[in-house]
Amino acid sequence: MKRFLTLVGFVVLLLSLGFWSLSSRLFGKKVRNVLLISMDTVRADRLGCYGYDKNTTPNIDSFAEDSVLFKSVVAPIPFTFPSHLSMMTGTIPPYHGVHDNEGRPIPDSHLTLAEVLKEQGYKTAAIIASYVLNAKFGLNQGFDSYNEFKDDSYAPTVFVNGRRASETGRLTTEWLEENSHNKFFLFIHYYDPHFPYHPPEPFDAEFKDPYDGEIASVDESVGRIIDKLKELDLYDNTLIIITSDHGEMLGEHEEAGHGYYIYESAIKVPLIIKIPGSRKHRTVDEIVGLIDIFPTVCSKLGLQVPDFIQGVDLSSYFQGKGVVDSRYQYTESLTATKFGGNSLLGVVSGKWKYIQTTRPELYNLEKDPGEENNLVEKDPKRAHLMQGNLKYIMDSYLGGFANTDKPDVDLETRKKLESLGYIGGDVDASLSFDQLRDDPKDLKHIHKIYRKVVNYTLLEDWENARIWCDKLLAERPDLPLAHMMSAQIWRGTVINEPDKAKAYEKIADMYLKLKEYDRAIKTWNEVLKLGVDTFELRKKLAVANIHLKNAEEAIEHLEISLKMKPDQADVNLTLGEILNGLGDSDEAIKYWAASVKINPTQPGLLDEMAKIYYQKGELRKAIDHWTKAAKLRPDDAEMLNNLAWLHSAIRNPDIRKPQKALEYALRSCELTDYAQANFVDTLAVAYAANGQFPEAIETALKALGLAVSDGRENLVDEINERLELYKAKQPYYYR
Repeated sequence: MKRFLTLVGFVVLLLSLGFWSLSSRLFGKKVRNVLLISMDTVRADRLGCYGYDKNTTPNIDSFAEDSVLFKSVVAPIPFTFPSHLSMMTGTIPPYHGVHDNEGRPIPDSHLTLAEVLKEQGYKTAAIIASYVLNAKFGLNQGFDSYNEFKDDSYAPTVFVNGRRASETGRLTTEWLEENSHNKFFLFIHYYDPHFPYHPPEPFDAEFKDPYDGEIASVDESVGRIIDKLKELDLYDNTLIIITSDHGEMLGEHEEAGHGYYIYESAIKVPLIIKIPGSRKHRTVDEIVGLIDIFPTVCSKLGLQVPDFIQGVDLSSYFQGKGVVDSRYQYTESLTATKFGGNSLLGVVSGKWKYIQTTRPELYNLEKDPGEENNLVEKDPKRAHLMQGNLKYIMDSYLGGFANTDKPDVDLETRKKLESLGYIGGDVDASLSFDQLRDDPKDLKHIHKIYRKVVNYTLLEDWENARIWCDKLLAERPDLPLAHMMSAQIWRGTVINEPDKAKAYEKIADMYLKLKEYDRAIKTWNEVLKLGVDTFELRKKLAVANIHLKNAEEAIEHLEISLKMKPDQADVNLTLGEILNGLGDSDEAIKYWAASVKINPTQPGLLDEMAKIYYQKGELRKAIDHWTKAAKLRPDDAEMLNNLAWLHSAIRNPDIRKPQKALEYALRSCELTDYAQANFVDTLAVAYAANGQFPEAIETALKALGLAVSDGRENLVDEINERLELYKAKQPYYYR
């Protein structure tokens, strides 16, 4: 009885103390809101809660004491946009199809976390600090409001295509105050730790390393947001996630920034999750990934996880349980493919990491966190096992969204992204592997030069940018990336260039080399507006328009060029080609004749003119042009055959020259090893024209065999008809 009374008393006591509140704190309670904070370019080991000793993140460290901290988190790619897309869709780059900050908008087929939550009645909002994530690229799918970065927004707090952390924090706290009564999903993006590093006061003075100073600036802002959540009584009913899209190499493996390698400094990021009603600290050692955020949020909200998701629900870790043994987290960088090198495709599992490239890499991250000791040769079995798992991932998920039709990037978007160093040639997104391609490790000096060009461009140090870009062009003269950067630098210097027309011309020339024809034309038009007009500029405009199949515009520019400088063989040649393509062979011939008069050594053009004269029945002109062409190109078997045919098969005595025909026909057959049926047939006609009928019959039979073998039925019939003539000792006349 005493035990029963004691139990009853205990229950009453629990009720009086607010049992349900207590139990919710012990076991977690229902999620009302979701807050996702992403800190751009923050590597995990620069946070205090991950072992850093410079006190960069006191507020996040304090938050981590109330949360679950994941120690081994893999970013699928070291680029802002595709990594955030993976975060928001729960899919890896081979599936969602975005492998770079390339500026092309994603299709609506990508189902985002915001879309799922909006469908469930959540008010969805985002506050974005960088142009790279602006709405025009498609990450805004599902958000009721998307407060993106604009160059002219909040001018005192704008820096290098991004908002300052202080401004991002201010906008966030204001939004929370206005929407605290709604259940919401709020996505916050900080950009500050991205290069170039310019921490604001007082962090510029407090930290010797400016990268640390920028992280500290973000931390202060995050602290203000957490304080606001507590002030509004939202801290304990909100699922709060703090993470980063990728890290920063900071000189390790000779990479200053990010995007080239997929070593740990670039892809190991923080992930700290606080569940509502719990303030218990827990750490998780197992490998997880940014793709796990989507399914984890769905699980905590009691929502079904979409089938296509490649991430897994991490909820069981909140109770101290594991998720899946031997998980393989995918990561990639295709940057080296811009330089003609191989891609870097990696998997991380437990303490092991494998990177597929020309010379594959295998690392024991537990013993070798700096990834200095490649174990591929020492442990080939493990390398083969991990390679097999990488292949399984690729086979399972490559092209999942079938995102093949990518719209082009508009001019203004390219300019914005180029200012960040992100546009400069497409990556090879086929994810194919070619053993003959250069290993990215062998191209790192090219990448270092490129990064210097990018960095000096970001700093608007045009002189040094040009110096390093010239070095890049010297190393890789055919590299589109180098020409793109050169064009960007020239554009940047236009405002300081006394001769603007000269600067614009250089930019347009770069675009032409890059096959950016629309942009080249627009830039040359700027030159024309400045009053500069030359025959060479008009020729370039014509070339660009030809590539765009703008025939009329090309003709106009070429005609203007000829008026400026009539003695241009190439311009007359091109005009003739365009007009002939449009079906106006008479006009084409006029321009071609002018071209040949200026430059008689054009056998190809003479051949083309001869063919047109032959089709028109102007056989003497055809013979004249083929004769001139054959002198310039004496080993052209087809032209020799044409001459042999005309001199032997035409009845007109002014044209018929049997002996010459035989010489031409013999040479034509010798050059082709008597293997061309029509050439051997012409030789038979030439023998008959010279009265050598036994030779004509023998040769015609050879031609007949070749024609039958080639399946040329019409020629077979013609040779048989000619054979009957030869047997009757009669030559063949075509006309």
